[in-house]
Amino acid sequence: MKQQSTVRLVTVAFVLAISFGVTWGFGLGWVGSFVQSLIGQSDMNDYEDIVVDHYGNPFIQVRVGGDYESIQYRTLAGKVVEFDSADTFSPYRLSAHYRAPRLFEYPITWRERIAGMSSGEKPPVSWVFLRNDSRPGKAYFVGYHPKSKQRAGYIGRRGSRTSLPPDEEQFDVGEPGFAYDTNLMASTSSINIGALGYGYSSITLKGAGQLEPSQVFLCDGSVLREVNLRTREVRVVKEFDKLIGVAILRFTPLDALRTDDRWPEHRLIVRCQDRLIVYNTINDTEVEFKIPADLQGESLGVNSVGAEELLLHVNRGKWDRGQVVDLVRINSAGEIQEQQTVQLVSYVSDDTAAFSLIPASIVPTLLPWCLGMFVVAPLSMMQSHSAPDYAAGLQIAWETAWLGFLLVFVISVILTAIVYRWQKKYSRPNTAAWTSFVFLTTLPGFFAYWAMHRREPLATCPSCGKDVPQARDACAHCEERFPEPKLLGTEVFA
Repeated sequence: MKQQSTVRLVTVAFVLAISFGVTWGFGLGWVGSFVQSLIGQSDMNDYEDIVVDHYGNPFIQVRVGGDYESIQYRTLAGKVVEFDSADTFSPYRLSAHYRAPRLFEYPITWRERIAGMSSGEKPPVSWVFLRNDSRPGKAYFVGYHPKSKQRAGYIGRRGSRTSLPPDEEQFDVGEPGFAYDTNLMASTSSINIGALGYGYSSITLKGAGQLEPSQVFLCDGSVLREVNLRTREVRVVKEFDKLIGVAILRFTPLDALRTDDRWPEHRLIVRCQDRLIVYNTINDTEVEFKIPADLQGESLGVNSVGAEELLLHVNRGKWDRGQVVDLVRINSAGEIQEQQTVQLVSYVSDDTAAFSLIPASIVPTLLPWCLGMFVVAPLSMMQSHSAPDYAAGLQIAWETAWLGFLLVFVISVILTAIVYRWQKKYSRPNTAAWTSFVFLTTLPGFFAYWAMHRREPLATCPSCGKDVPQARDACAHCEERFPEPKLLGTEVFA
């Protein structure tokens, strides 16, 4: 019976603590949002990116106040220049080789198994590139008509099929699930990761060096294949050693620049472990660029600089107001011709120790802070390769959140001392359990303790002279029984 009452007491205490904690967090969050809505954002941040012109010269593109309709251009030295946005190219991102999570592999979700695209014809056929959930994975194309919802067929390594391709005809998509940064596929048309194809029509391009929206270039193991969603034909482009990814590069040939005919052409930019290949699918020619050794493990942005050089964009972390980017110009031998470091203004998360006071005020509970600081954060950083080991992850977590942790810890000590004093003052049992409970749960636990232990009236014990709770038969200090109350003569006895 005593064990049942103890379990019930503990259950009630935790339920009350969780209820108070949730109410506190939502209430404080709502108040903060309301105050922010009244104040408003006094200054909108500018967002800066690197773009290049037809000649491969880099410029800073500024979205004033984050507005896509209000764009300015500056040189890297800060001089304002006039540009038409159609005359600039953004870098083409190519990720490094896939690195499996260090501690355990996450299961592949459904959104990481589908990629939707359209054939672009009239009427269009929507295609879905569908992979299985194994590692390494296999995938195939399945098409359907958007209006009738009827299946249009399948595409495997040998082209069009009316039935599901067998395993040997499915494409080898490797270890990772589908994501925008894996560079598994490339097309001039939209590839919708985690969604079905929208089934829109697109204009067939007739310019020299232009790729059709229906052409999809796909990494199939070490083989780069072209899948034409209109003709449903599949051809081998080329086999590459240590193939990682592919993207479509737009650039203006030197001859077009000389005649002022600045119509960009399409090239494939193929990334392998130690090199980048600019591949011309029109005449099957290629130019190979060796990646400098210290950049082979980095995610790279790429722009073409004529036929002989590439401009690499390398993210180097953050500064106070945004991102730091290295612009590295290399030749085909991988020799660095020029290197510049640029600080770009953009959104940057506030990971200073002072910022941790905000989550500390919303979640003023020591136990989740201890779990987050000493378990979740270091292991998460190890899992994502953000830290080489547990000690390094713990150091990063501590440097980021020590002030918030210290605030919650100090509040826990103060509230625990108050509860200890109340326990002694009112001679309550289970002092060690209650002080431990409040120390670990902090403010929510303190509210739960207060709700379960309303203040008891005190009286002076006639035997020992101590102030003790009077709603008992005996003194909590000396254990002498209280004298019976004096009869007033008005009592009714049954």
